[in-house]
Amino acid sequence: MSCRFAVMSLCVVVLLAGCRRDLVPGPDAPAINEERFAELREFYATMDPPAQLGIVTDVLPEHRLAAVGQIDLGPFREGQAISFMDSNERLIAHGYIERITSRELHVRYEAPGREEREPRVGDMAIRFLR
Repeated sequence: MSCRFAVMSLCVVVLLAGCRRDLVPGPDAPAINEERFAELREFYATMDPPAQLGIVTDVLPEHRLAAVGQIDLGPFREGQAISFMDSNERLIAHGYIERITSRELHVRYEAPGREEREPRVGDMAIRFLR
């Protein structure tokens, strides 16, 4: 078996597992810890090098605003889409970058759908830049 075939097979398995219906967001996912965040950042950098992963550092639910830190701000522009996921890598919400400060992104997230929830401190934000 070639290495290329093995890598492609692994990617297919990961993608199919990620599409399972039972992986809906749950309210009980804990905040991400630094070790797990570093692992996921490395994983996404390997799978999709331009992808950017950050951590939700603050939320103003009454305005549907989330601050995202620990992320390279360089590739971002106001108005770009970004997604939120919990520490189990379950998609929880989507939003658009409203403001970029010297340290973080301010993202206005959409009202949660039926299988989503509002972002919380300790959730992650991800943008695939391709």
